[in-house]
Amino acid sequence: MRSYALPLSLLLFTGLAACNDEETPPTCVDVDGDGYSSCDEDCDDEDASIHPDADELCNGLDDDCDDEVDEGLPDVDHDGICDEEDEETCDGLDNNGNGQIDEGFPDTDGDGRKDCVDEEVCNGADDDGDGQVDEGLPDTDGDGICDEIDAETCDGLDNDGDGEVDEDFLDNDGDGIADCVDGEDCDGIDNNGDGDIDEGYPDTDADGFADCIDKEDCDGLDNDGDGEVDEDFPDTDGDGTADCMDPEICNGDDDNGDGRVDEGFPDTDRDGIADCVDTEECDGLDNDGDGRVDEDYPDSDSDGTADCIDAEDCDGLDNDGDGEVDEDFPDTDGDGTADCMDTEECDGLDNDGDGTVDEGYPDTDGDGVADCVSEEVCDGVDNDGDGEVDEDFPDTDGDGIKDCLDEEECDGLDNDGDGTADEGYPDTDGDGVADCIDNEECDGLDNDGDGEIDEGVDDDADADGYSICDGDCDDEDASVHPGASESQNEVDDDCDDFVDEDWFAYGDIIVTEITNDPVGVSDAVGEWFEVYNTTTRNIYMDAWTIYDDGGQSFTVGEYTLVPAGQYLMLAVTGTAWRTGGVAADYVYDYSDFTLDNTADEIWLEADSVVMDGVEYSTGSGWDLTTGYAQGLDPYYYDADENDDPANWCPQQTEIGARGEHGTPGSVNEMCTDIDHDGDGYTVDDGDCDDENPATYPGAPDTQPGVDDDCDGIIENTAPIAVAEVISTGTASVCEEILLDGTDSYDPDGDPIVSYDWTLESAPSGSILDTTDIDEETEPSPVFVPDEVGTFTFGLVVGDGTDLSDMDTVSVSVAARGFTNHAPTANAGPDGSYDATGECTATGYGYLCGDCTTVVFTLDGTGSDDADGDTIIYEWTILSGDTYATLQDEDTDTPSLVVSGVPATYGKTDTQTIEVEVYVRDCEGDGDTDTVIVTYDCTGE
Repeated sequence: MRSYALPLSLLLFTGLAACNDEETPPTCVDVDGDGYSSCDEDCDDEDASIHPDADELCNGLDDDCDDEVDEGLPDVDHDGICDEEDEETCDGLDNNGNGQIDEGFPDTDGDGRKDCVDEEVCNGADDDGDGQVDEGLPDTDGDGICDEIDAETCDGLDNDGDGEVDEDFLDNDGDGIADCVDGEDCDGIDNNGDGDIDEGYPDTDADGFADCIDKEDCDGLDNDGDGEVDEDFPDTDGDGTADCMDPEICNGDDDNGDGRVDEGFPDTDRDGIADCVDTEECDGLDNDGDGRVDEDYPDSDSDGTADCIDAEDCDGLDNDGDGEVDEDFPDTDGDGTADCMDTEECDGLDNDGDGTVDEGYPDTDGDGVADCVSEEVCDGVDNDGDGEVDEDFPDTDGDGIKDCLDEEECDGLDNDGDGTADEGYPDTDGDGVADCIDNEECDGLDNDGDGEIDEGVDDDADADGYSICDGDCDDEDASVHPGASESQNEVDDDCDDFVDEDWFAYGDIIVTEITNDPVGVSDAVGEWFEVYNTTTRNIYMDAWTIYDDGGQSFTVGEYTLVPAGQYLMLAVTGTAWRTGGVAADYVYDYSDFTLDNTADEIWLEADSVVMDGVEYSTGSGWDLTTGYAQGLDPYYYDADENDDPANWCPQQTEIGARGEHGTPGSVNEMCTDIDHDGDGYTVDDGDCDDENPATYPGAPDTQPGVDDDCDGIIENTAPIAVAEVISTGTASVCEEILLDGTDSYDPDGDPIVSYDWTLESAPSGSILDTTDIDEETEPSPVFVPDEVGTFTFGLVVGDGTDLSDMDTVSVSVAARGFTNHAPTANAGPDGSYDATGECTATGYGYLCGDCTTVVFTLDGTGSDDADGDTIIYEWTILSGDTYATLQDEDTDTPSLVVSGVPATYGKTDTQTIEVEVYVRDCEGDGDTDTVIVTYDCTGE
């Protein structure tokens, strides 16, 4: 490290200041004892080697205190640092004065100039030692060699940077591009100087001239390679082959341009058109020369003569093919079958034209009209021969004698069907019932016309103390009489006209349907209403009163039964068509009780007890639409619930043919504005099943076969796969396992249309997979295991829309009781075949098609397994597969198909195909054998 003395002037100034300090008197002391004090200009009075008379040394100090450092000492590089103290730097100078320049610094190229001051020149060396050679110098071709030392090569570049490319190299075609880099152009010149002209360019006709400079000749070749052959030469028939090369073929054209068409070819019918292009006409000639006349023309009667020239015969056939059979021949009965072919039928016609009608058919009544066409009349004779007499004629009294032949008897029946019973017989009491069948009543009249009055009815026949005249309503049953105790037995025990009245309760019978305003008939004949028995016992409405608040009423007659859980229709007429085609169960008089069209009441009273009542009016929520019965919703069959008009609605079922609507005799329709299942939706809201709370618009589809969300689509439910094994005992290796999926089912009832079995897992040593399941898409496939252990099978079934989840079944397989023997392969005998390809002369040679396809059946049936195991076959082509393929290669007799072998005229191309068969048994042990098939293809 260098140290420097302060300049002398600075020291002098400092000393003077000290000496002139008025406060501190100058002190001139020689501190370092060198004979000089600071007052004597000693610039460092603490170093005895420094003073004004000292010798200057090379030490970076001002030794002689003259304000200069190392003056007068050697400084070769003139950098102000004496050589002895100077350090060598790489700057092209001798810094330390030792006579060497830049010693110790690298000189990569060894030229005596250190890298740090050396300059790069074009010499192939790293002059400046920067790891790069000739950098920054011109390199025109960019190959890393500067131009000055680069040599020109034939590469299409200016290697030496002289402005010329590939100078001095040959340029055969004089295009300025040396041959070595010149590309061959299709111009008839050797552009690249290789001695060949236009090489690499197509020469379609192989005449040594590239297509680009070749001219088209009429030779059947594409001389100029434009894809056209013999263009610009005449092609009369326009078939793409110039006349000069075109042979005449039978095609209706002048192929060779000689002005004649199909000359030299047969013309059997001599119409100037060769047979080969002639079309068959229906003219009795062989137009196309195939030995057949009028073929392809209809021959309706198949007699060998075409319809167009055939004559119609009376034979039941359409001889002339005009769609009519035996036309122009007589057809007496006009049934379309000529008499000559017609057979007599029993139809009242002369079918066969022989002048007699229905001959040979029975005429039971002998009236000259066969039974089959005779009509039954009411005459006691079997007119139509069906074994019945006067069938279909009325027999009102059902005695087997038709009304038209029956005579009236006194039996309470209308025997002769005139609408009146027992007419002409006496009716003493004038009650409309003839005496012969009338019963004596207690009325002071001779009811039965026997001359006695009230005989028998004033007697107490059952000894119960009451006669009929005393009010005994059943004088043959002592338990029935006035005052008797009423029992629940469907009998009027106390003869008060009410049946089982002690068990009547409010709501037993309720009103459920009302037709107050029919549309097809007048109210007077079309009104009706219906009641319903809500109990589990039969109820007789005998003597019940039906009334309204306006004083109208009627009393129900005896024997009016409403069975348990059934309906009773009460109407103003018994004529069914007037009440919508449904006959009334009970008829009452319109004058006694009418149903107003706007407001009215129906009250039911039994033995002074009101059983039910309904009040309706247009102003209280009722929809009294003309022609529609008002029906109580079946969810509200109750004596209180039917008071609410919200529970009633017009019934929509049409009855009869006059526009009436209702549900007489059956359960009412549910009202569409009521939410019956409590799911928040009514039918009017779109609920498609208002009795199922899981079914409504927007509901999740969860029920199989049900349109849960009411969108009109029943969502499909996926089927359920059931995988099983039909067991025949313990399964062992090589023993068939019969899988079974027939118990699979579909919750919607859809048929299972697809089965897909898979092998999901097998013992580690098994080589089998799903493809080894025989008929894996059938319900019950077969599988033969090859290893001991557990095999697991999966089954997925489909219904045509969705697939099931997979179901699995596992089978444990045991070992066989003997050592397995591998099968022996036998690929069958070698074979050879000769095939030909048709060749056609073209004028310049032959054009040949491919040889015919040959199918060779290989035979591996000679393969054998000593254990009797099923043999599995795998055939493969080892060599010669260019034109050969295998079909059914997993069978014992596959087909080897050889096709597409190109033929050469007069030459034989031999194809040798080697095929191997690999056979294995169920345990995977196998063997191979090969067979050779030789195929000779000859062009002829």
